Amino acid sequence: MCSAYGWASFIACPLESLFTEINLLTESVPISILLVAVIIKCLLLPLYIKSKKESQKLARLAPKLKELRIKYQKEPQRMLLAQQQIYQKENVSPIKGACLQLLSIPPIYGAYLVFNESSILNVTESFLWLQSLSLPDPFYLLPFLLGTVLISIQLLFPTIPLERSQSIIVIIMAAASTLFMSQIASGLALFYCGMAMCQLLFDCLWKLVSQIL
Repeated sequence: MCSAYGWASFIACPLESLFTEINLLTESVPISILLVAVIIKCLLLPLYIKSKKESQKLARLAPKLKELRIKYQKEPQRMLLAQQQIYQKENVSPIKGACLQLLSIPPIYGAYLVFNESSILNVTESFLWLQSLSLPDPFYLLPFLLGTVLISIQLLFPTIPLERSQSIIVIIMAAASTLFMSQIASGLALFYCGMAMCQLLFDCLWKLVSQIL
C-alpha cells in the first residue's frame, strides 16, 4: 500500500509501486533503486530527444546571437528585437527547450519523496561501502561521483558553447549539488547517480549518432 505523500501522491505512489514490484524480483534494494532510475530515464527519453533537437538549433544560432550582442551591446531593446526575428525566421524557441526540461522535474521530485522520506530504505541491507541506505554516504563517494558526472555532462555536452565564466558557474553549481547530496540518504543519492550516469550515456550516444549521420 502506498505511503502518504500529500498532494504529491499522484507522482510518488506510482514510483513507490514500481520500486516495490522491482524489489520483489531483484530482492536487492540498491539494485532496485538503480533499475528504477534507468526505467524513469528511458521513459523520459522522448523528452530528451526533443530537447536535444532544440538545443542543436540554438547551438547553430549561437554565432549569430553573439554578433548581435556585440553589435547592440548599448541598445538592449534592439538586440532583443533582432534576436526574436532570428528565432522566428529559424523556427526556434528557447522557451520550448526549457519547458521540455521542466517536464522531467516531477519524477525527480517523486523519487526524492520515495527514497528520502518513506520507510522503504529503513533496511539493514548494506551495499558496497554503505552500511545503510537510509543514512548519508559516510565517505562522500556518491556525492563526489554525482558532482563529477554533472560537471562532465555540462562541459563535454553543453547546450551552447560555454565561455570561461559560464564554465566556472557550471563547476560551482555541480559543487553545490555535491554538497547537497552529502546530506541526504545514500539511497536517494544512489538514485540520482543512476539518473546522471544514464544522462551521460545518452549524451555520448547522441553525439556519436550525430557524428555518424
